[in-house]
Amino acid sequence: VKSLVRLKSLTDELRLRASTTRNIGIEELLSRNFASEDTTPKVLLIDERKSSVERIQKMLRDRADLDVTHDPHAGFFQAAETSYECVMISTAFADFDPLRLCSQLRSLDRTRFVPIILLAEEGEEERIIRGLELGINDYLMRPIDQQELTARLRTQVRRKRYNDQLRASVTQTIEMAVTDGLTGLHNRRYLDSHLQTLFDRAEARRRPLSVMITDLDRFKAINDAHGHDGGDEVLREFARRLRKNVR
Repeated sequence: VKSLVRLKSLTDELRLRASTTRNIGIEELLSRNFASEDTTPKVLLIDERKSSVERIQKMLRDRADLDVTHDPHAGFFQAAETSYECVMISTAFADFDPLRLCSQLRSLDRTRFVPIILLAEEGEEERIIRGLELGINDYLMRPIDQQELTARLRTQVRRKRYNDQLRASVTQTIEMAVTDGLTGLHNRRYLDSHLQTLFDRAEARRRPLSVMITDLDRFKAINDAHGHDGGDEVLREFARRLRKNVR
């Protein structure tokens, strides 16, 4: 229950941010057709038992783009360097604690939100509980049933893609809110919110604050002679030169 509540809290926070940074409601995001329905998920399996790997490969054929590694240390770096949508970790290592790998994946920024499914043996309830407390998303008990594996994997991938979509929406909306679409420069809204901070900092540091205001002379003549597309191009080039020369 604690694990599920933690996941829901994360999603709720992202949904709140998305809905408060956009004029549209969350319904638009919910109604979108997420890629989970038509895109094969990229999944990493970390398991040192060859027979287990072959069985899971057979189960997920045509259902997942599955990478396999037998070494948990190599698996950690592989997970960090590749954009996986789920990592499945076996508990059946001869001389390695799989929960240590789960903890490492949760502590790394790049893999913090990647779903982790633990593949456990009968009698490992205590290890599963510790895994859930560390942040694994789900688990399967051996012998693994193909339909259960497919369903649980699909659920985790769908949740990850939904949360990724929310994060991207929040980031994009914030960026759109403070930048001009044509030039890419900061807009009036950014100035209004940022200028007071600059004044406060200048006052605290007892340093002068300079403001430069620029204007493009005879700009209407450019629009009249070359059309609005020509005028837009001049504005974009002017903005490019500003960015190149002004901090």
